[in-house]
Amino acid sequence: MRRIWVEFLPPEELRRPSTLELLATYQLQPLVAVTPERSTDALGSALASLSKRGLTFGLWPLFSDAEGYWLNEANAARFTERVEGALAVAREAKATPTTVAFDLEPPLEVTRQLLEGPSVSLVRRRAAQVRLPSHREARARAETSLDRVRADLRGRFECLAAVPPPIALELGTKSHLIQRMLGTETERFDFDRVSAMAYTSLIAQALPVGGKAGPRWLLHETARALVAWRPNAASLSLGLVGTGKLGTEPTLDSPDELRADVAAALAAGVYDLALFSLEGVLGSANPEAWLDAFTSTVARAPRPSESVRWTIRGLRWGLRASATVKGTR
Repeated sequence: MRRIWVEFLPPEELRRPSTLELLATYQLQPLVAVTPERSTDALGSALASLSKRGLTFGLWPLFSDAEGYWLNEANAARFTERVEGALAVAREAKATPTTVAFDLEPPLEVTRQLLEGPSVSLVRRRAAQVRLPSHREARARAETSLDRVRADLRGRFECLAAVPPPIALELGTKSHLIQRMLGTETERFDFDRVSAMAYTSLIAQALPVGGKAGPRWLLHETARALVAWRPNAASLSLGLVGTGKLGTEPTLDSPDELRADVAAALAAGVYDLALFSLEGVLGSANPEAWLDAFTSTVARAPRPSESVRWTIRGLRWGLRASATVKGTR
């Protein structure tokens, strides 16, 4: 399966014959963002055009900026409303999605702080908060709400969770510490797909070790961790081709970089891939070159990075150890 995230592309451009032809030619499933502001007749018309063209598509419910934008425990109680709103847009347009995306990330402002460089004080503060009784109660309410959403969608739609790479590395360790700290519980919900956002352009900015080989090796190891955890659920999101919500994210320099990322994912045994983003591809000088790299690459393991390998081993060892500490499970 090859998917492509659609976050900011205007509905009028999504329904253009040239866009529909590109999606059909490369057999891509668009995952279309639905914010409160985008829940319009124009978006419904675009979804109807996808259906009429015979393209499967997914809905990607998001919140307003003030509500945190991405799904997390702070806004989970209102996610039912967002999902119902997104499905209503499609239903009124007589368009039927096959997938609903749960984009599990910290609130917008917290994400900004983390990408600017998480301070020791921020990490310590979050680690302390997850052990507070009030925080546990709020988390329990959020999990109950998402349990209901997941149960309601089960069997009707594929449920895909997009998660930061550290969460993918935590899955299967019996620890929930990172999920708790980020407010993005994942493991308990039995998602059909879990797509780690292994954006090497972002990882290169954030990863303090590994040199040029580090980001792609981290992608590869993240993919292997997902396959070891639940092979049928393993997915990766790749990029970035074009900036995202923050507007300042570093992007891949060329289709060759994307080709190497795809090869590394396939070599690890992950075949469900999503590219960020359609608007970035369409805005490039050569959209076909990016999509050829995304869909026509063969598996090839990347050059190992020993520093990243040992960093990951240390992280997973620490997470397994943390699972024995009260309050992290």
